[in-house]
Amino acid sequence: MLLGADIIGNLLIGDEVKHLKGGLVAVNTHLGWTVMEKMKMEKERHSNVLLSLHVSDNCIQDLWSSDVLGIKDPFKKNTRIELEEAAKDHFARHVTRDADGRYVVSLPWIQGHPFLSNCRNLAERRLKNCVRSLERSKNLGKYEAVFHSSQNEDIIEEVQNVADKKNEHYLPHHPVYKDNSTTKIRPVFDGSAKEKNSSSINECLEKGPNMVELIPTIVNKFRLRKFGITADIEKAFLQIGLQEKDRPFLRFLWWENGDKEQTKIYQHKRVVFGITSSPFLLGATLEYHLKQVSGHLQLTAQKLLESFYVDNCLTSVDNAEDTERFLLESKEILSLAKFNLRGWVHTGVSEAEKGTLLEEEKKVSVLGLIWKPDKDALSVNWEENSKINEIPVTKCKILSAVHRIFDPIGFTCPVT
Repeated sequence: MLLGADIIGNLLIGDEVKHLKGGLVAVNTHLGWTVMEKMKMEKERHSNVLLSLHVSDNCIQDLWSSDVLGIKDPFKKNTRIELEEAAKDHFARHVTRDADGRYVVSLPWIQGHPFLSNCRNLAERRLKNCVRSLERSKNLGKYEAVFHSSQNEDIIEEVQNVADKKNEHYLPHHPVYKDNSTTKIRPVFDGSAKEKNSSSINECLEKGPNMVELIPTIVNKFRLRKFGITADIEKAFLQIGLQEKDRPFLRFLWWENGDKEQTKIYQHKRVVFGITSSPFLLGATLEYHLKQVSGHLQLTAQKLLESFYVDNCLTSVDNAEDTERFLLESKEILSLAKFNLRGWVHTGVSEAEKGTLLEEEKKVSVLGLIWKPDKDALSVNWEENSKINEIPVTKCKILSAVHRIFDPIGFTCPVT
């Protein structure tokens, strides 16, 4: 690459220069260590500067990020690593446990975050549409029953008197239907909602590290040993409490029996699905809890520490005895923090169990991939289009089909 002095001056870091053999010069830049040398031209009389970038230890996306040239968003003055470390430090300083042993955390607010309005008007407009939709589908009573159940389980609480209207925020919500679940209908809260000239609550909270990058490592460890094991935590986010000072920012509105005159204000007492920091808070809580484990359970706790992707647990062991021990000890460890590991599926089950288990669930979803426990085979989830032969094949259609394939390990690379 040919770079002018005005550009290369912004890339250099201090005076870190090393003279190498053969006339090469290594210079440290924001893009990584760079080797410079004159190009040997036989016919041309001019010379250029050749830059060879070594980026094996750098984040690839930084190569096209404006941050490397010092162009920063006013709300991104700190580096990504610094923000993540600050969020972890904030979590460690504020995490507590209640009388029942449940962990209670604080929301990781970004320092100097943008203005956050209460979004009550937006929440009311969205609630009006939500109630109309529920009345048309005749699901208003079922949807309302979920709120009553959550209140009885101490997941949400009703707010009788709103004293401080400045330090509050309302989350819009809408129903989601799931036929293959015990809860056929449930509310989903929108943490990305915002009014004009304001910010959403998701833009004001630290979301923590990019967890998608963990998937290849976890899947590889799942395939490392002879017996694969999967499970998940029941209602994982709802098992973590929120400190009282953060609850007013997670309020929502509801019209009892669909009547606007009977408006009720609720606020969450637990971590909410739909808030950008929730996966980070769950991961930080699990890590904090597992690092406290000692004695004969310490080895299993360490294995759990390397096996979680959000609320999904994936690991592998060498034999059936290790499988049984891991199941018993991991349940014991996590139950102390009010987490219930459920949905166990593993290879190496007995013939009696195999007939029951695999008859009910021949395919198990493993972080977007398909796992067949009876054959211990892992494959990419590909949904065939029955009308594929009727559609004209274009470059756009091919790219669309490829992008629908979730393949974190790269099984399909020779094809795609």
